[in-house]
Amino acid sequence: MNLKKCIKFIITFSAAIILSLALEVPLMAEFIFLKDGSITEGVIISDSAGSVTFRTADKKVKQIPRHSILRILYTKLKMGKIYIQKRDGKGLVAFMVDEDQENYTFRKELFKPEEFIIKRSDVLFVSEKNPSGLQVDGDISTDRVSLLWLPPYDAVKKYNIYIKNSEKDKYKLIDSTGSKSITLKHLSSNTTYFIIVTSIDNTDYESSPSNELKITTRNIRPSRPVISSIDIINANDNRIMWEPSDDPDGKVEKYRVYAILDKKRTMITELKKTEYTLKDVQRYSRVEIVAVDDKGDESYTSNVKFERNTIFGIYPGVIIPLGKFSDIAGIGYGGLIKFSERNILFKRFEVGIGAGFYYMDGKDLIEKGKSLYNRFLIIPLLVNTGYRFTFGDSFSIAPSLSLGASFININYMSKKLTTMGDLAEINETGNTIDPTAKAGLGIEYRITDSISFSLQGEYGLFVEKGGSMPFATATLSTDYRF
Repeated sequence: MNLKKCIKFIITFSAAIILSLALEVPLMAEFIFLKDGSITEGVIISDSAGSVTFRTADKKVKQIPRHSILRILYTKLKMGKIYIQKRDGKGLVAFMVDEDQENYTFRKELFKPEEFIIKRSDVLFVSEKNPSGLQVDGDISTDRVSLLWLPPYDAVKKYNIYIKNSEKDKYKLIDSTGSKSITLKHLSSNTTYFIIVTSIDNTDYESSPSNELKITTRNIRPSRPVISSIDIINANDNRIMWEPSDDPDGKVEKYRVYAILDKKRTMITELKKTEYTLKDVQRYSRVEIVAVDDKGDESYTSNVKFERNTIFGIYPGVIIPLGKFSDIAGIGYGGLIKFSERNILFKRFEVGIGAGFYYMDGKDLIEKGKSLYNRFLIIPLLVNTGYRFTFGDSFSIAPSLSLGASFININYMSKKLTTMGDLAEINETGNTIDPTAKAGLGIEYRITDSISFSLQGEYGLFVEKGGSMPFATATLSTDYRF
């Protein structure tokens, strides 16, 4: 007897504990429909014969009498407006509020209690009024993305596009369109976005949203390192220095030095500093430096252009006589060939030698009691010096000074008295070697490590016994470094 009472007590006590635990576990409910037409989403805390206590989505606890409840849905139901096509050919638009194996339950107005039922067997199909298939059209860039989607079944007046930055944020309207596609602009780079699209029909009803699309805009590369200087340590080693790179949507973590070795691009080193000493420079046909950001993306490359000290240049151009020189000669043409060596005494200082040839037409001064100058042939031989001011990787400005001598051959006709006392025209040739000096300014653009183009203007003097003969030259040159 005592054993029976003990067993009965254990069973009763266990049942009480199980019941108590069961009452503590919330029963999930998606929607609670009230008879006044209102709908509340919440979680049931307790359920008794007389009332239901539940916690709403905004964390409030409510108790509702059982007689006020029309229906409780324990399954997720998308209660947007849908289009129903019946088998008898009739169609209608309504809100689906319930369904079972045999029937659909609809409302014309979502928050009014009036409902109607249509048998499943009478329905050909139902179609949601929201857009679907939202996807990216093409590539995602740093500040924009193109989207496209499928339209709902019935007519649409426009589409609203909503966006947010995280799952916890609320969606905000960013744009509207009458098309089934759009390009969202002015986005932030390296940023995650969540996007949905809704449709607006002719009654201004806004549908439930499309599928949610998650995108991340592309990262902006850091800026390219700007080479500030290349110091020659010795015949084999150069110290390369560059300006720090910027990253508009992150930070620069490090730099990489690449080199072309045996026709292959090889990384030599990674470093935090903005300088690097490259050894055995002659081994590499090209050296590049890139910045690397916190996303691992590299900047565009900066090519390290090592100075090649020996330069061969061709300088075609024109020579323009000035002052009293212009009284006897016209504009001529010709040019120079120069060999020069850079960095001899100090960095960017240049010394060389140049030789050339110019042809100039003469002028007729017979009527003025002077000679008819047929032509001038000028062969200068000059020592050239200069200094280069560099700007970035490609541009430089170079003032120059040249000293030397020029052989000048002049062919002219003059009138002289003969032995018979007549005035006769006589062709004569004069040869002189005149000291020559020039000062100039050139602008150079470097195409490759070996080739550059420059535009140069100079002012010069031929120094004769009777005085100096000023002139100007303008040349467009091609230089080759080796």
